[in-house]
Amino acid sequence: MVLIRDGHVGRIQDYLLHILHANSSNWPATVQAHALQLLRSGECSSFPALMERVMDDVRTDPQFAVPQAVVDEALRATRESLDMVCEIEE
Repeated sequence: MVLIRDGHVGRIQDYLLHILHANSSNWPATVQAHALQLLRSGECSSFPALMERVMDDVRTDPQFAVPQAVVDEALRATRESLDMVCEIEE
């Protein structure tokens, strides 16, 4: 609850969005283009089906994987927020 109450979750989300857009892979645009292609081709015809398919592709297709540098930065930011509210053992 402390993470939510003190605004840490919002800061982590904002930072993640920033580093996703700042990364040279342009991951958000790649995933958006993929989603649009799925809709236009008729492979997905509802939002739930689209979300399920895109999430499956992100998990299984290296082309749509979140860049490791973004994952590392997101973990660092999350750890910093956690360090402010609790003690973490190494």
